[in-house]
Amino acid sequence: AYNFASIYDTRSGQEIARVTTPADDFGGIVDALALSGDGSRLAVGGDFEIVRVFDVSTGKLLLKLSGNRGPAERKAVFALDDAGQRLAVVSPEGTLTVLPLDGSRPQTTRDLASPVDRLAFSQNREYLVLDGLDSTIRVLDAISLEERARIPHQLNVAAVTFAADNTRVRVTLYDGSVRQSKWRPQDLIAQACSVIGRNFTKSEWPRYFPDQPFRPICAR
Repeated sequence: AYNFASIYDTRSGQEIARVTTPADDFGGIVDALALSGDGSRLAVGGDFEIVRVFDVSTGKLLLKLSGNRGPAERKAVFALDDAGQRLAVVSPEGTLTVLPLDGSRPQTTRDLASPVDRLAFSQNREYLVLDGLDSTIRVLDAISLEERARIPHQLNVAAVTFAADNTRVRVTLYDGSVRQSKWRPQDLIAQACSVIGRNFTKSEWPRYFPDQPFRPICAR
C-alpha cells in the first residue's frame, strides 16, 4: 500500500504534483505535511518521529529521518524554509535540529525549554519562531539557534509565523482571529517609551527587561 501527497495550485485548483511513498515507511500513518515557500520541497511526517523530504518536481527522496515512537499525544514538529534549503525539526522531547538540504553547512541542534507545537521560518530565512507547550513563543536565530525574543501568552494557538517584513510575530487562533506582536528589542523599547513618555525607574525596569542591566533608553 502507498500514501501520497498531492500539491494543488490554489488559483486554478489543479493538481500540479504528487509524491508517493510506501505506507509502512511511516508506521502506517502520515500525519503532517510542510511545503517550502517556493514549492520546491515537500516534507512528510509519520508516526515514529519519521520525516521525509522530497523534491517536488522529481519526487526524489532528499532526506530521511527516523526515530522511536514517542508519547501518543506528541509528534515531531517540522518546517521548511521558503527556499527549500533547510528543514527544522523539533522532537517530542523538545530537541530542535536544523538540517541543510543542500549540504552547504552542518546541522545545528539545541535543547529547548519546552516541547513545541508549531514552528516556522521567517521569509528571509534568518529566524525561527516556535510556540512551546509552556505558553511561550520564542524567536531564534535560524543559524546559531540563539534565542532573540520571548513572548508569553495564554492563547489557543493554531499557527504561528512571521509577518512579511519579519518585524512582527503573527499568531492565528482556532477561532479564526489573527494577532500579531512586535518582537525585536528596538521596536519593543520604542513602543514602551511611547506609552510611558519617560525613562523607566529602577523598580520598573525588571518587569520589562529582566535579562538586561538598568540604563536610560527613552529619549526625554
